[in-house]
Amino acid sequence: MRRALLACVLLAVAGSRATAQMTPYSLQVQTGPGVVVFTFSVRGNQVRAYVPDDVAPGEHFSGALEGPPNFVLELGSQRARVGERDYTWIMPAVKPGEFVPLVLRDFKGQELGRASVQAAAPQPQQAAYRFPKFVQAGHAAPILGPFDGDSDSTAMLIGGEPARVLAESLHKAVVRAPEHAVGQVPYALQEGSAEQKGDLRALDIKTTPRSNAKITVAVQGLGGLSDEVALRLETDYIFIHPGDVNPEGAFETQVVLWGMDQNVSARQARLVFAQTPRDEVGLILREPNKDRRADPAQQHMTALKKLDFDPFPALESYLADFDIGNDSAYAMLALDEERAMRALLASMPRSGANIERLGLIWFVRHYSPEAKSPARSDAHAAALRILAVPGTASETVELAVHTLGLSGSTEDLPLLEQRFRSGGVWAGGRRIQDASEAAMARLGSASHLEKIREELSKPVPDQLTPQQAMFLSQLLDKAGFAARQELLPAVCPHLSDPAAFEIDVTWDPKPRAMAAVRAIATHTTPISIAPRKSIDEWKDYCRQTQ
Repeated sequence: MRRALLACVLLAVAGSRATAQMTPYSLQVQTGPGVVVFTFSVRGNQVRAYVPDDVAPGEHFSGALEGPPNFVLELGSQRARVGERDYTWIMPAVKPGEFVPLVLRDFKGQELGRASVQAAAPQPQQAAYRFPKFVQAGHAAPILGPFDGDSDSTAMLIGGEPARVLAESLHKAVVRAPEHAVGQVPYALQEGSAEQKGDLRALDIKTTPRSNAKITVAVQGLGGLSDEVALRLETDYIFIHPGDVNPEGAFETQVVLWGMDQNVSARQARLVFAQTPRDEVGLILREPNKDRRADPAQQHMTALKKLDFDPFPALESYLADFDIGNDSAYAMLALDEERAMRALLASMPRSGANIERLGLIWFVRHYSPEAKSPARSDAHAAALRILAVPGTASETVELAVHTLGLSGSTEDLPLLEQRFRSGGVWAGGRRIQDASEAAMARLGSASHLEKIREELSKPVPDQLTPQQAMFLSQLLDKAGFAARQELLPAVCPHLSDPAAFEIDVTWDPKPRAMAAVRAIATHTTPISIAPRKSIDEWKDYCRQTQ
C-alpha cells in the first residue's frame, strides 16, 4: 500500500469545563488495491479500519477492525466495537464523491479522532468472479465478483492457509494473502453457498535500500512463470518477463533513484493489480517496448486486441495523462484511425498541448480531399476551440490555422485575417502569419493568393545566401499549404533553385519545391503522406501541366 495522507498530531487544548478537550491523536490513511486503511494512533494505541474503496450510497459493506478493545468506530449512526468482530455497515445516503465522517470514540462515547470516507459512484454488479493471477504474500489482494458486502459469509484459502477478508463491498472482497504460501498454489473461495477454486501465484517481494540512490527489488515464487508480472515502486514500474526469471524461480533488479529522496527506506515495491479495464489498459501502455526497433504503438495494439473488452473508453481517459497520454493516442490510431481521430479531436483542448499537436499534425499529414465530412467537421470544430483559448503555444496555433484552411470555408476568412494581422516579427508570429495567408489563399482569398504568387515569381539569384534560401523554403511551404493550381507556374521554376552553402551546412529550397508541387497536384499538404516522386518526375509533371 502507498501512503496517501499523514495528518499532523492534534494537540489537546486546555480550557474550562465548558470547553471540550480533544485527546492528541494522529491519522494515517493508506490506499491499497481495492481498500482504504485508516490508522488512528491515540493514547499509545493503534486502531485500524479497512474500508472498500468502491462503496456507493445505500450499499452494504463490511471490513476488519484491528486494535485493542474499549474503542468504538462510528459511521453516521452505525457503530462497531474494536476487538469484538468486523463491522457491517451501509453507506449513508450522501451524493457520490461526498465524504462521511468516520469517528473514533472510547467506550464512554468521547470522541478521540475522526477521518473521512468518500462515497463512490454506483457500479453495475459483477457478473462473475475474477481472481488475480498473482498475489503478494502478506499483503492485500482484491477479488472481483458478485459479493453481498458481508465478510462474515466469505472465506478464502490460499495455499491451504486462511486469507483473512479485510474488506468487502458488493463488487469485491479484499483479502490478505498468507505470508508463507509462495509460488504456484491453489485457492478456494467460499461465498455463502457458492464455491470457487483454482490456482494463482503468490510472490514474496522484498525491497532493500542499497544507498541513497539505489534500491534492490527481489522477487521469489516465479518458477514456471508464463505471464508478465507488473510491480510498482512509487512512480516507477517494473515488468518481469518469464525470460527474466533465474533457475531458482527468482528475479532481482536494482532501481536507480533520480533526484533527492529523504525517505528511501520507506519505499517498497508492490504488486500491481488491474482491477478495472482502465487499469489493464494502463499497464499495457506503461510496458516498455520489447523490441526497440519496432513501433511501440504496434506492440500496444497487439496487446490491446487480446483484451475481452473495448479498450477505447479507457484509452480516451488517458489522453490527458502526462506520462502515457501520447502512448494512448498512438495506440488508438493504430487500432482504428478514424475512430481515434474523432476521439482526439473531441478531446481538444482539455487533453492538453501534446495531444493537440499530435492530433492536428496527424490530420494535416493524412488529409485528403476525399476525407469523410465528419472528420473534417470535427477537425474544424477542434481548431476553433483551440484558437479561442488565450495563450496557446504558437506551434499549436499554426497547426490549428492550417487545419482551418483544410476543413473550413469562406466564413473562416475574417478569423484568419485577424490572425494574419496580429502576427508579430518573432519567429512564431511569422509562421502564424504564413499559415494564415496560406489558409486564406486555399479558401479562395484572391488577394492573398496573388501575394503568394508575386513573391514566388521574383527572380532567384544565381548564388543564394542562407537567409535567401531559408526565405524561399518558407515561401514554398506557404504555397504548398495553399495548394492552389494557380500557383503551379510560379512554384515549378523553383525545382531548379540553387542551394546555399556555409562551411558544412547546406540550405536547399528544391525539396520544399517538390513538396509544394506534390501538395498542389494531390490537393493535400507539403507534409502529406501522399506518394513521393523524384525531382525529375515532378519536373516532367510541371512540363505536362503548363
